[in-house]
Amino acid sequence: MRVYRLLAIIMILLNKNRVSASKLAEKFEVSSRTIYRDIESICQAGIPIVSHQGVDGGFSILDNYKIDKNLFTAEEMAAILTALEGLDSTISDNSIKYTAEKIKTLFPENLELCNNQQIIMDLNPWGRNKELKKKLELIKQAIKNSQTLTIDYINARQEISKREIEAITLVLKGTTWYLYSFCRLRKDYRIFRLSRIIDLSLNNDFFEKIHKDFSEYENENAWYNPGKEVHLELLFKAEALLYIQDFFAKDQIEKQADGSYLVKISYPEDNWVYGFILSFGDMVKVLTPPHIQKIIKQKAEEIYKLYN
Repeated sequence: MRVYRLLAIIMILLNKNRVSASKLAEKFEVSSRTIYRDIESICQAGIPIVSHQGVDGGFSILDNYKIDKNLFTAEEMAAILTALEGLDSTISDNSIKYTAEKIKTLFPENLELCNNQQIIMDLNPWGRNKELKKKLELIKQAIKNSQTLTIDYINARQEISKREIEAITLVLKGTTWYLYSFCRLRKDYRIFRLSRIIDLSLNNDFFEKIHKDFSEYENENAWYNPGKEVHLELLFKAEALLYIQDFFAKDQIEKQADGSYLVKISYPEDNWVYGFILSFGDMVKVLTPPHIQKIIKQKAEEIYKLYN
């Protein structure tokens, strides 16, 4: 989404003499602070933007400047297109499609490389494409129109609550989507995991866009409480190597003399981490801490009872 905004800002400045930060902020529905960060990024990319002070102040591109096609290499353009197409695989957005087409028309001589699928990004989880896309489309509409959403949300304690929220930003972290919002129930900013939103509906109720940016919220808040972090030592059987390489970094895996593998890792302690350990079945044993050993043993016994 930011790539689209940066390219659009460049196009606007090329076609106009001068544009203020407030006008750009209004057009792209972001804060003036975000626009100033975008302008700084464009300058760092080598495009000379001039800042004008006063009543008629604003930003403009240096007179007689023309975008040099050598500003981006063919490989860089292909990388941008790959990222855009990956995002479009999850969020069906015409602006993303149009941006990709604009890039291709700017660099027709490199079209063959741009179309060469050396890397494919598909952000859709297995089997949940339609469900996720439906949520994303509704949330995008709410963000664009500043409409509130009513959601049924299940938290980590399995508690379901109905919330009325002011959706601000969609966040893709790793392979998981989150929604940064202002929760009217809690009267504070919250991060909602999309997979935990059981149901959502768009309200005929509108709000003013006066919220803090997600970047400000992220700087002020941790995604999880570090005080609840647990340090694990997991011993895997030798035949589990194929699986542990999918989840752990090389420097987290220590091969033992008997061929087994010791993994040292830290996670926030909640039901997710118990399920994660159990997902390896009999290929893993918790060495430390002792209380996690007891929890996994208890859960395994409960699973055994279900089938006995």
